[in-house]
Order: sequence, then C-alpha cells, then structure tokens
Amino acid sequence: MGGKSTDPHAELAAISKELHGLVDQANANSRRIGELYNRIVREELAQKAGYETALEYFAHEFGDALSQATLTAYGAVEAQFSEQVCIRFGVWKLSSLITYAKEAELPPLPADPGPVIVKVPKKDEKGTEDKPFAKCSSRNLKAAISALKGHATPPPQKLPGPDEARVKALETAVLTAFGEEGTPQVKAYPVRGATKLDFTNVPLSQVETFLDAINKGLSARTEEPSPTAARLRAATGPKASVKTARGSNKAARRTTQR
Repeated sequence: MGGKSTDPHAELAAISKELHGLVDQANANSRRIGELYNRIVREELAQKAGYETALEYFAHEFGDALSQATLTAYGAVEAQFSEQVCIRFGVWKLSSLITYAKEAELPPLPADPGPVIVKVPKKDEKGTEDKPFAKCSSRNLKAAISALKGHATPPPQKLPGPDEARVKALETAVLTAFGEEGTPQVKAYPVRGATKLDFTNVPLSQVETFLDAINKGLSARTEEPSPTAARLRAATGPKASVKTARGSNKAARRTTQR
C-alpha cells in the first residue's frame, strides 16, 4: 500500500511530448522518402540499374509498403516545401494543399503556405468562406477540393444488374493504388441498359499503375458475371491495344449488320 502514486497529468504530458516528437519525425521521414524518390526518378537510377521503370523497382523492393500514390505525394511535397514546413503542417495536409492549388488554378505556392487562402464550403449555407491554410483542417481541405470538382460530377444513377458491384470494385482498386489525393476518377453511368465508363485525371506517367488497378478491380469476384466488365477486361488486358479494341468493335458492327 506504500507504492508510489503517479500524477496522471504529468504522465499524460510526458506521453504527449513523445507522441508529438514521433509525429514530427514521421513527417520528416516522409519528406526524406519523397526526396529519395525524386532523385531516383530524376536521375533514372532504377533504369541504369537494370529495371525497366522506377515503378518496377519500387514494386520489387517495397511491394505494397510504398504505393505509387504515396511516393507521388511525398515527392510533390518535397519538391515544394522544406523539412520545417513539413513538420509544421504535416506531409499529407501539404499534399492536399497542392491538389487544391492545382484545382483552383492558384499561382505557385509560397515557401510558407500558412497564409494561402482556401475557399472552404460552409456547412449549412451556400457559398464558401476564406480560411488561411494554417487554420484549415484536413477535412476543410477535402471539402474545398470536392467543391471544386463538384461541377463535373454527374448526379448518381442506378446501374443495371451486377455492374454496380463491378464499378465499386474498380473504384476500390484505383483508390487503393493511388490513395485519396489526386486519385484518377472512375465514372459510370447507364446508357440504354448498358454501363458506360469514363476515366479521368490519369497522369501519363502512371498509366501502367492505373491499368494494373483496373485489371485488379475487374478480377474481383462478384456473384454474377458482368458482360460490361468482360468486354472492358478484354480491352485493357496486358496484350490489348487501342488498335485491337477498335478492330473488335468494327467486327462486332459488321456482324450486327449481317
């Protein structure tokens, strides 16, 4: 009964201090990963070492531990901001700011992005409010980005048959490959009983990653096979080409006309 009594406030303060240090270290490490990634890409070190692409090198060395989306985000942040800024705001929050600035067509971001104004949608009212980046939460930034992209988002429509599940699998596969920020968009809409797909915001440098994600999504199991998915898989398979896809469409039209 004579054991030491601990002060919960002091204990919590000590834990908080350690946690803050770990978070700062994580942000500094993330920026360093971005720096190394940028160097590998810029100097083509992977290709010089025998890899076909930098993407192949990272997939071989790190697998799912470092996704292309993560590397791209870290690299973009490192290219624009110092380690001190990354520690102050966090790498992912800065990544969101880069996405917002691109969507809003802002001028180049300053070295200290704290004062940059973000137009945050009001919760219960129409319109937006101007808020300095330094005072924005991650949720504020996501809402601002969504608002900028919202004008291009068609109203949701019911998809026919099992296509809804297949589209969901595609969206999940793309999100897994690219992460939330800057994710290519998979848009689906019904046209005369069939499901049409639009792919947007796909960086040319990451087409292989995108096609791999699409193939993984198409391979996901569903209760019923989807004719739309089967046609798309045939068109986006490893050996497929634009020419082959066009040839198949022409052949199908000739058969129908007969």
